[in-house]
Amino acid sequence: DINLGLRQRRSLIWINNPLENLTYNYLDWVLNEEGAEDDPNKKFSPKQLRYIVKCFGGHTKDIDQLTSAIVRGEPYGTVIRRMITDSIALIENHMENILVKAPTAEEVERCQTFYKYIRFYKMMELLVENEFVSRRSIIASVFHEHIQELDQYSMLGIVSYCNRGKVDTSSKSSDELTDEDQSEVIDHMINESLDSILVTSGSRRIRIAFSQLIKNEKIMDQKNWIKNYLEIRRLNNKIFWYRKTKFALLKQRSALTSELEALVKNAADWKEELGLEAYESRKSRAIEEEGIIEAKLVSNAQKIGDIEEDLLMLTKRQKSMSPTRKYINYRIKFDDGIPWVDQV
Repeated sequence: DINLGLRQRRSLIWINNPLENLTYNYLDWVLNEEGAEDDPNKKFSPKQLRYIVKCFGGHTKDIDQLTSAIVRGEPYGTVIRRMITDSIALIENHMENILVKAPTAEEVERCQTFYKYIRFYKMMELLVENEFVSRRSIIASVFHEHIQELDQYSMLGIVSYCNRGKVDTSSKSSDELTDEDQSEVIDHMINESLDSILVTSGSRRIRIAFSQLIKNEKIMDQKNWIKNYLEIRRLNNKIFWYRKTKFALLKQRSALTSELEALVKNAADWKEELGLEAYESRKSRAIEEEGIIEAKLVSNAQKIGDIEEDLLMLTKRQKSMSPTRKYINYRIKFDDGIPWVDQV
């Protein structure tokens, strides 16, 4: 039971470089010393062992699954392909599940679903480009206030957390620390640990799945359709705000025009009541404010025109996309092979 618990924990905590050497030695022992002791021709070359480590790292479950299948007599290339394909199917199904309610959802919920899909896609791109990303960085650049999504992906095994390293808090022993020293140590630990929690893919083969999916043409088409849809909605919201602003400006201009007309029409009465200087000052102020509003209206009209042009272009682009790409039930084919496997 203790060993099982340790194995389960090791499968969740990915220690990168140190475990790779251990994994290589373990594979050499299982596949070459035990698995091929009766047939030297079945021995794995160092290149093949390094390739397995490259694909699976030190992920205990993956290594156990791989070695068990190879010991049973399955070709190792077939096993690797199947395991990577399983990971691709796992991520692919998750992406489909994100969008499953979109066709029947209300507009706001549909857009929230689409934004979640885009965040997941950005996360895949980021974790393919960088093997490790600090949790703070990925939240700031991808998830923002939707932190619960990242934690959900961690529970599903799509991503995992690891620690950058232990922080050296102080050269003094705890007994020697004054209250001021302890306060400095705590501040140091907090500041140093902000970027110490790293996010990485749930396993090496999950990362390979990410790299395959972000290059898939149908998925890219779907992502582009969704981004185009969201941009159209964003511009429609923006143009609504500018038109609302235009209405408020027209209302202000109408009030100022009425005030100027009253000042001019009853100039004698106003001069007598306010005095010539106050009358001219009030008239000048109204004319100045009217000019400012006119300038704002011109600027507002220009922005509305620019947005309408962008909307026209985006709408045409949206219509040019295949209707079936709105909510694709995509299935990736591997007739051309997975490049990672073909390199062997």
